[in-house]
Amino acid sequence: MKAAPSGRGVARLLLVLLASRRAACLLGTPAPQAEITPDAVNRVLKPAITFSLATPPEAAATRPEGGEDWRRQARVVAGLQQLECTEDVVGAQFAMLDAAERDDPLAMAALGSMFILGQECTRKRNLTWGVHWLSRAVELGQPDAQALMAFLQISDALNDLYNYTGVPHDRPGGLKLLERAAAGGSTFANMALGYRYAMGVGVPESSAAAGAFYENAAMSAAEWLDGRRRRTVEQANPVDSEHLTLLARRMPERERMDAPSIEYIDYCAHIGDLQGQLGMGHLFHAGQHGVPRDERAAEHWFCSAARQGDPMAHANYGLVQMRARKYGAAVRSLRRAAKLGDPSGWAGLGYAHLYGAGLPQSDAMAARAVVAAARVGHLDSIYNMGVLALQGRGMDASVRKAFHCFSVAAEFSHPHAQVPLPLPAASLPSGASAPLPSGASAPLRRC
Repeated sequence: MKAAPSGRGVARLLLVLLASRRAACLLGTPAPQAEITPDAVNRVLKPAITFSLATPPEAAATRPEGGEDWRRQARVVAGLQQLECTEDVVGAQFAMLDAAERDDPLAMAALGSMFILGQECTRKRNLTWGVHWLSRAVELGQPDAQALMAFLQISDALNDLYNYTGVPHDRPGGLKLLERAAAGGSTFANMALGYRYAMGVGVPESSAAAGAFYENAAMSAAEWLDGRRRRTVEQANPVDSEHLTLLARRMPERERMDAPSIEYIDYCAHIGDLQGQLGMGHLFHAGQHGVPRDERAAEHWFCSAARQGDPMAHANYGLVQMRARKYGAAVRSLRRAAKLGDPSGWAGLGYAHLYGAGLPQSDAMAARAVVAAARVGHLDSIYNMGVLALQGRGMDASVRKAFHCFSVAAEFSHPHAQVPLPLPAASLPSGASAPLPSGASAPLRRC
């Protein structure tokens, strides 16, 4: 048997096979052309400030009651994503097996994906079991299972890689299954169909059909991203302490932390190391890399770092206090951070004015603070300026200015800013400009 590819290699393989000639097949008639009005665009996109005072659902309980945490892990696996190596992957697999025996479709889909594609921390595969559980989930109409089975039928990848013939090579049947998966909400299926219509792979090219499928995929991904970003201090991009809020065209690749690394960071925090305290604060607030989500612990470590006079620690502590409705302490820390030149401190003061949290509600003052943070390269603030300009809050309403700010933020890897920009020029409200060319830079003062 050939050596099993890594998790990242499998992901690349999926994309290559989807784009290959062998993956081509007839899709049927394209979606009808539809007129896109500015009102329709705004209804779909509804861009919002990347910080809110609403309590995220995850804050109510770090772990679901009744030992049901496997469902969160199963959704990750069924969506063709990797679990953190610090999680109990084997224990989750046993819990999924028990649930699958009770005819739970999500558990079946996750087991199918896990046994066929594998996980970085458990590379053992069993194609027979994988196809068995995947087929059961497909019969019960689970969209993620339908999408993966459709890919296997269209590409014949198992036969190519492992000489396994348990999944028939059936392009027309796979395509029908892919369409059913897309209708059921599978992000992978919507992306695959969007690509086929955009590139004319086996079908007539249709920007309208491609746009419809890509829009479904983008909105589904944005909803997933909303849940992840609430776990960060600023509710920004879903990363941990290594996240760069200042402008960087290439975000650093996230590294998976193992248990010894986290133990070392925790040791550094306890002996008073500033970076260790900030790191543990982020880890506890995000609840990732096997560290349980604990907002009180995050607050403790941010406060300890702030006592050492670190501007970023003051900003993080202030934002955490604001989420906890402790507005007086929040504003004091945010003002210290801003005075020390930290852009997140200015951004936090902008949020405080915007929501009237410890400061008088004032859209004008909020906009001034957000602009101050954006001028020194605070990525979320550049995006938020676009939202304020689009809504006409604290500044003159200007779709052109909003679109420019979204373009700059998207160029520097802000995921929420990237959602509205692929729209065709004809669908943009009057006066909007085209997005910046790749690699172009524009002065932030124009925002």
